[in-house]
Amino acid sequence: MPTLPAFNDTATATAFTTSFRSPNKVSVPTDIDENLFITAGLGINPCPPNAPSSNCQAPNRNRYTASMNNASFALPSNFSVLQAHNHSVPGVFTTDFPAKPPVAFDYTGIVSPSSWTPISGTKVYKLKYGSKVQIVLQEGFRNFNPATDTSKFNLVDPPLRNTASLPVKGWTVIRFVADNQGAWIMHCHFDYHSGWGLATVFLVDNGVGE
Repeated sequence: MPTLPAFNDTATATAFTTSFRSPNKVSVPTDIDENLFITAGLGINPCPPNAPSSNCQAPNRNRYTASMNNASFALPSNFSVLQAHNHSVPGVFTTDFPAKPPVAFDYTGIVSPSSWTPISGTKVYKLKYGSKVQIVLQEGFRNFNPATDTSKFNLVDPPLRNTASLPVKGWTVIRFVADNQGAWIMHCHFDYHSGWGLATVFLVDNGVGE
């Protein structure tokens, strides 16, 4: 049997994923209109007083939570985001999802306990129809450096897909054109992470059809 990499061998995982190529040339946006830098991570929130112990498995009777840019996404209970947007229903969501971390920190170092408790809410990010978007997802390993890393992007034949991997303690970059109006959720494909709040919604404005 061959010797396989360890489950947390980020360097090998990164080398493997960066070798992916599309079979044909891909039209990649180059003039970026919206540049988002999103940190993804886990945190803790206090458990409700009467919550069962099975729901409070984080240290000190807390519950685990997840967030992007310290915003833990909560699904609305009465209306969908799209329904609320189309019918101008107030109080369902806010459009203040941050385009970058509220407080800059060393993304590869030890996170201060003051950042362990994210803010829960239905925060969405609005995009103009046709805008060219770049999203950097950061989770550690090495801090993304736009001055040196951007020049290494594969803008010829990168993978064209609707799911991107974020390596353990790594980062990944997504580029797309927001040309499909509506509410689109970006979330972790692990259901329990999404349930903890590792998600957000892009709200794309209406555009003019061809």
